[in-house]
Order: sequence, then structure tokens, then C-alpha cells
Amino acid sequence: MRALRRGRMRGALLVAIGALCAAGFALAYATDALRSLELDTVDARFSIRGSQGAPKDLVVVKIDDVTFSDLQQRWPFRRTLHARVIDRIAAEHPRAIVYDVQFTEPSANRNDDVALAESIAGADGKVVLATTEVEPGGHTRILNGDDVLKAIGAHPANGLLPLDPGGVLRRLKYQIDQLRTIGVVGTSVARGKPVKPFSGTPWIDYRGPPGTIPSLSFSDVYRGEFRRGLFRDKIVLVGPSAPSLQDVHPTSTSGNDEMSGAEIQANAIDTVQRGLPLLSSARWVDYLLIVALGLAAPLPALLSRRPLRAILVALALGALFAVAVQVAFDRGRVLVFVYPLGALLVACAAVLAVYYLTTAEGTPSLFGE
Repeated sequence: MRALRRGRMRGALLVAIGALCAAGFALAYATDALRSLELDTVDARFSIRGSQGAPKDLVVVKIDDVTFSDLQQRWPFRRTLHARVIDRIAAEHPRAIVYDVQFTEPSANRNDDVALAESIAGADGKVVLATTEVEPGGHTRILNGDDVLKAIGAHPANGLLPLDPGGVLRRLKYQIDQLRTIGVVGTSVARGKPVKPFSGTPWIDYRGPPGTIPSLSFSDVYRGEFRRGLFRDKIVLVGPSAPSLQDVHPTSTSGNDEMSGAEIQANAIDTVQRGLPLLSSARWVDYLLIVALGLAAPLPALLSRRPLRAILVALALGALFAVAVQVAFDRGRVLVFVYPLGALLVACAAVLAVYYLTTAEGTPSLFGE
């Protein structure tokens, strides 16, 4: 009878331990208490997965240090330089020319603005112009406003991306401030049809570390020093990459380095083109995992009179969970990791603590040992 009572007490205590651990980490998940750590594990998953190789339909034209050295120009460049680069790319018949340089203010020379507008008009509606300055209703002042853009067949896009802690760029949105983002507009122009609206902030499925997407210097294009046919049927993204222009950022795949804004936007376009292949699991799935892992330490202990062996079984389950999380990621699903694993580890520690407390100094053990 006493053994039966002790077994019931043991079962109730172990279940309570698991439930409390699961509840605590579920609350932490609901309040994003460990968000930065969770995001770091997503970066680790990218690293484990490795590079996916360069996309075949994207090219980045970098305004880099080589460009400044070659052209001996100060920033911002005269718009006639941008006009010539657009002319050279457009002559190759690309699917889209995405220009991640802001033209929201008139230049010092009105003729330069006219030259740029004429080059854009000559690109047959394939030019996307980015801005981070958006007015109410999604309107912009790019090249003096929406009417001019419509007349020359240009497409405005919001160049902003959601920021994670530490300024890391990991996600994209369909639109910000009622203006569709570069990833969406670039894909729409390349396809010749709108991208179906999506909600939330899906992950940018980075192809790999900085430099994965093929690129060449702005100055090479300006001077016509590139292989003919390079841009044919490609999406060409033009933008700064020189650190002095302050458009380099940490990403999920840049490690201790930073990736240029142009390559980040190219990855965003690639992600939208592939139908947002990397998505977070539903929140109810995440909560279920937290509960399951929170009980993974107590339940084996309920079935065994050897708590140390039960803990080893629970930790083995945790290792299998880590593998499952990586496999899911490789297949396009981002599962929560830190909170379920935290619930498991804390529950394991609590079970061990109860075991040693109840066996100390000859106290009858709830584990029956």
C-alpha cells in the first residue's frame, strides 16, 4: 500500500515538473523572451545546410570600391552614369532591371534627370526603382512622382526589409507603408504578372554567403566591359556594395561579414520567385513541441526506477529533436527550437534534483530506490 502511494506521489510530482517546465517555456515563447537566441539557431541551420548554389537568372551589378576607383566619381553619381548603365543592360533584353538606388530628389542638373528618365522609358517597362521614403497611400517622389513613373513605365518599390535584433536582415514582407517591396515588384515585372499577396514576414531563403549570386562592377557595365548576352533573360539588380555607402548588413548567412543590400534584395527576389520556400511552422505546432519536450524527461522516469537512465533516454530524444529540426529546415519548414529544448533540459535538471533530494540522508526515495 505504501509503495502504491509512493508511486502515485512520484507520478504526480514528475508530471507536475514537466507541466511546469512546459508552461514556463510556453510563456517565454509567447512573450519572445528568447527571441535573439532562437534566431541565432536559424542562422546555424543555414550554416549546416550550406550553400544552395547560384541562381541562374539573377545578376548583381555592384557599385563597389572598384567602381569608385575606375570611374573616379564621388557619390551620388551623376544620373547620366546610371542612364548609360540602364541602356547597356536594357540592350541585352533582361527580364527586369531592379535599381536599388534612390532618385527621390531632383539632381543638380535637370538634363541629367531627363537623360535618366529617357533611358528608363527605353527599357520597355522593365525598370524597378527603389525607395525608402514612402508617402501616405504608397505614393513616392521618385523622379518627381507617380505621374512621371507611369509615363516612363517605371515601377516603384519599397526598399525596406524587416529588422531583427542586432539589425540582422532575415525576412521580407509583401508591402510596407502600402508600397510593395523590391522582392515582390521585381518578381512581378520579371514574370509579367502580379505576385499573389501574402501575409506576415516569411524568411528570405538565402542561397549562401556573400558572393553566392553572380556579380560584376558597375564600372564594367558602364564601360561595356562584360560578356555579351550576360544579362539576357536575367533579373539584374543594381545597387551599392561599397562599405562606404553604408548599405551592407548582417544576414543569416553572412557570419562575421556583411552582405550588400543589393545581394540581399536579389535573394529576396529569388525567394519570392520560388514561392516562399522557407516558412515558419504554425504556432500551435510550436506549443505542442514545447509541451512534448517538457514531458520528455518526466515520462521516461515514470516508467523506470532508474532516473539517471530515464534522463539519458530523454536527452537522446532531445538529440533526435535537434536532427528533426534541421531536416525540417532543409525541407522548407522552420520549427521552434530553443523553447522546446529548454523545457526538456530544465525538466531533466528538475527530475535529477528531486531524485537526489528524496534520496539524501536516507530519505525514502519517491523513485523506489
